[in-house]
Amino acid sequence: MNIQPISYQSTYSQQIYLNSANAQIQLNGTKKSNVTFFFNDVITISKDAIEMRMELVNAQIPVSWYLINSSNNQFATSTNNDATFITWTLPVGNYNANTFISMFQTYMGSAFTITFNSTLNTFALVYNTGAWSIQDVGCNSIFSIIGFQSGLRYHSIGTTIQTPFSVNFGASFNLANIDSKANGTVSTISSVPISTIQGGYIFFTTILQISKAYFVIMKCQV
Repeated sequence: MNIQPISYQSTYSQQIYLNSANAQIQLNGTKKSNVTFFFNDVITISKDAIEMRMELVNAQIPVSWYLINSSNNQFATSTNNDATFITWTLPVGNYNANTFISMFQTYMGSAFTITFNSTLNTFALVYNTGAWSIQDVGCNSIFSIIGFQSGLRYHSIGTTIQTPFSVNFGASFNLANIDSKANGTVSTISSVPISTIQGGYIFFTTILQISKAYFVIMKCQV
């Protein structure tokens, strides 16, 4: 049996307004920046519906988070041939390469030195006493921000460890959909660059973005 393409057009539309303060689940307490909404009593699907789509039309998002936060501010070092590792937790905050260097030097003390290569956009980290290594710590790792590959351990050449990749102090975030019918699969609806200063607002509008922020919830063919 050949299945023919179905020609149809939208016959019903509905707008839903969401406020993080009113979410059903608030995963990080009073911060209310990681929340979940349920649409059980809001969206209904007709039994003869062919396709249903949801589109993010616009959003106003306060820039009130930190680039380096409790989810990405750790790494571990060893100065005794990997016999033991010390886990370091860097102060939360918004940094660029230069302010990160200042913070790192203050926090790590005189035993460590860090320099920035503005041509390659990389860091060189030095343990002034001798050979050492730096290691990823898993889910709270800072590796991807400061130019290391996640999940690896790096050993010094002499006293220096050079980051193999560019540092990443630029900022963007993804609008994501979690598909409850596909074992919680997460897919990106749209990637939103952050060009607003801390304390300002991001005004996201679908028609202004390169990628259209919609996804198919349900589709049937007969």
